[in-house]
Formats: sequence, structure tokens, C-alpha cells
Amino acid sequence: VFYRPSSEKMDYKIPMNLDYNGQQKIYTGKLADGLWTVKLEWKKAGQEYYKEEKIQL
Repeated sequence: VFYRPSSEKMDYKIPMNLDYNGQQKIYTGKLADGLWTVKLEWKKAGQEYYKEEKIQL
């Protein structure tokens, strides 16, 4: 989830779809400039994970 602290209406969800290197490229052209919080949740081998990172576009 791309979470926009200043406007919930701008939040943007995309599914995780990793390549063979465990990476995912995301087109950010639709996202407004400014502060975003990226929130990732995933599960592997029965273990749940969560990562949150602030980014500036």
C-alpha cells in the first residue's frame, strides 16, 4: 500500500508480484509528488512479515 498521510483518498494499493530476484518495479507516474508511506505485508513459510518505509517522490 502506498499510504498518503495528507489524504486517504490518494492511497494506492497494488499486489506484490516479485521477479526471480525478489524485486518488484513499480510505476510511480500516477502518484503525486510528496511524502508517502509504503506499507508491505507478506507471508512466507507460515511466517508473517511487515515492513513500513517513508519515501519522498
